[in-house]
Amino acid sequence: MRRSHKQVLEDDKAPLVALLATVLSELGEDCKGWEGPVLTAELQEKYGCTISPLQSDKIQAALLVLFGDSFTEHWRTFEFVCHLATGNHASLEVVEPLKAEELVMALADILTIHHGDYKFSDEVSRYAGEVFWDYGMKTAPAIFPGAVFPLGTVQDGDDTDHHKALMDLYTERVEEVSSYTLSIDIEK
Repeated sequence: MRRSHKQVLEDDKAPLVALLATVLSELGEDCKGWEGPVLTAELQEKYGCTISPLQSDKIQAALLVLFGDSFTEHWRTFEFVCHLATGNHASLEVVEPLKAEELVMALADILTIHHGDYKFSDEVSRYAGEVFWDYGMKTAPAIFPGAVFPLGTVQDGDDTDHHKALMDLYTERVEEVSSYTLSIDIEK
């Protein structure tokens, strides 16, 4: 099934990278500094569509990931963007810890924006380590090898099942994101 840009913009399940590709193909990089309501209004007018508040936030999150560094530097922004990438409404004012499954599914989408080329701050690496620790892991998963676990925790053990479950989830989501993105009509 081919998707038009309008369909992508109206699909709350659209991956961040698909939204980003759609927005940039139409408006170019100049839109990176636009306020969310202005960008949303411009896209709605251009495509004659309705963009949900979730989609508007996801578009802003995708632009932030591509053009900013707060996603890789600040744990609150990291958490916020990951929630949006998994289709969950989020607020920067409310702390809502990620689950390990949400984190890896979000990264499957987000890492495609920079082709996996990210250097996360110690703050974000500690946040991820806490998420994986809460999941029951004792060692960092391959998808986030820099995760830093809480001080005083044992760093050995057999996490094979956890690693496999998260990698399977990640791989499945990467395939979904890739398939979705390839289905977008270039003709707008």
